Amino acid sequence: MDNEQKNSLLRGLPSVDELLRLPELKEAIAIHSAALVASCARAVLERFRSSIVKGGGQVPEATALAALVLEEAASSLRLSMVRVINATGTVLH
Repeated sequence: MDNEQKNSLLRGLPSVDELLRLPELKEAIAIHSAALVASCARAVLERFRSSIVKGGGQVPEATALAALVLEEAASSLRLSMVRVINATGTVLH
């Protein structure tokens, strides 16, 4: 894939603002926060940009990108419980 094709694919990716205007993501913004959804959109777009620059990948439809953004937001909101030792009140010598 030459640079011209890569540039064409990169130009085909929607902007973060365009993604945030999609109805699916507007709903997610209403439920969560605009900052979270925008951050997830940036992460998804960056993965596609990296893939295109490396020579692979295609530009998916905007609705497919929105679905990936929603998955990213859901995974970032999952609680990650980790076992810890409560050593409150323990004196270390």
